[in-house]
Amino acid sequence: MASAKRQKRNNDAKSKLVGFKIGSERFEVNHYIYVRSVEKNKPNYIGRIIDIEEEQDTVMLTLAWCYRPEEIKGGRRDFHGDREVFPSNHMDKCTVDCVDGRCHVLAMKDYLKLSTIPADLYYHRAFYDWKKHTFAPPVKEWEAYCSCKKPYNPDQTYIGCDGTCGNWFHPPCIGLSTSELKKVDKFLCSTCEKKRRLMSIGELMNVPAEVS
Repeated sequence: MASAKRQKRNNDAKSKLVGFKIGSERFEVNHYIYVRSVEKNKPNYIGRIIDIEEEQDTVMLTLAWCYRPEEIKGGRRDFHGDREVFPSNHMDKCTVDCVDGRCHVLAMKDYLKLSTIPADLYYHRAFYDWKKHTFAPPVKEWEAYCSCKKPYNPDQTYIGCDGTCGNWFHPPCIGLSTSELKKVDKFLCSTCEKKRRLMSIGELMNVPAEVS
């Protein structure tokens, strides 16, 4: 049973609420929450609390939904992380009876600073317009690595080039298997390897002839 703390009461018999509690857990505006899925075998929905009101003894929440990659147009791609979500402008109302606990959503840059990831933590790197099916920033502006130029996925394995480019690569994109990757001590991408060879040739050509 949810308990609520009232902030004020309007003439239309609605009360704006500061927050509410379910058991010992407190919920407030801007908190991210799990909302029970209406479909079997589907994960809970994720939403951010925009507003809390009490009407006729029922606590109502206005939520802005977060979309999982499989819920957006085009579906999940290989550059989407397991814990990636997209805050959106899709808003709905629901009662507190639908709430199934709190969760947390961080900006991707903050998420990547963490050494351990709690089970209720997610990240975002773009806002999703659910009517236009567009992202802000657009996908082409997301941080990307490798010769494939796909957006970064923190759940995938990368190998860093030890050359001057500073790029990171998916092992399969450079022809390395997982077992081969473990044996690599130093890696140069094709571009940096070409530069190294040219520099070596240049150094050899500049070596003065030995005087006999």
